Amino acid sequence: GGAVLALAGMRAVNGILGPVLLGLVIVVTVYPVAAWLRRLGLPGWAAMVVTMLVSYGVTLVLVLGTLAALAAFVRILPTYADRFVELQDSAIEWLGSLGVTTADIEQALSAVSAGQIASAAGSALGSVGSVLTALVLMLTVTFFIVLDSAGFPQRFAAVERTRPELAAAMGQWAHGTRLYLLVATVFGAVVALADVAILYWMDIPDPWVWG
Repeated sequence: GGAVLALAGMRAVNGILGPVLLGLVIVVTVYPVAAWLRRLGLPGWAAMVVTMLVSYGVTLVLVLGTLAALAAFVRILPTYADRFVELQDSAIEWLGSLGVTTADIEQALSAVSAGQIASAAGSALGSVGSVLTALVLMLTVTFFIVLDSAGFPQRFAAVERTRPELAAAMGQWAHGTRLYLLVATVFGAVVALADVAILYWMDIPDPWVWG
């Protein structure tokens, strides 16, 4: 029962919980950079600043990569116009072979009103606003987590003395998170390159956008 209530609560605040957890994962991923800089003798505040810059750099790469892909998609979309017409003609011909007449198709399309299209566009714009809000929240959370990370070594040492099992579990979680992201990145890169190679072979325009 407690688990159900906890999951229901997480579902109710997923708009906040998602960006917070993403910010936490990013900080956990780049935290070894701060530890490495401290071992080199860099002051704690300097290591914290570098960690902050790396965390924001990772986020910036993700955002800019997504925006660049979307911009490239919009740019190449007109090149698919002729292909879309061919697909439309083929679909109409196939539907005709099934007994669906052109009048039936026109009647089905007439049910799509301008108000419905405007509503869909409004929903899309609302989604963009939600994404931007989540991004700002994640950047803010990341800032405070990194700011607080200056005291991680002392706190972790205290936890190790009083609750060694908890400290071991936290360390394993952080290591597992970094390992998962590394493996996912490597496999994602392999799949992306395979996609690009296949799309080149199929002579699809701008395969790097899709890859």
